[in-house]
Amino acid sequence: METLSAGLFIARLHPGTRFALQQARVNDEIWLVRRLSVEAKARVLLVSNRAVELEYTFFDFKKFAADTKILPATPDTDLK
Repeated sequence: METLSAGLFIARLHPGTRFALQQARVNDEIWLVRRLSVEAKARVLLVSNRAVELEYTFFDFKKFAADTKILPATPDTDLK
């Protein structure tokens, strides 16, 4: 990736920054993020250079259901 600036002077990502996203199909219904990794070198506030390596892994997805009811508005619950 090429140099990328965030804000005027907040941060600047240097070339070579990499993002990787791995997805998994869950219950044959939906694609969810399984793994996210970032390797970045950045200059923060024009003062310090930082190297960052992050990895997040998501697992044990659970399906749930919720019941909802739409009720008519009453004078006590109207938003003003």
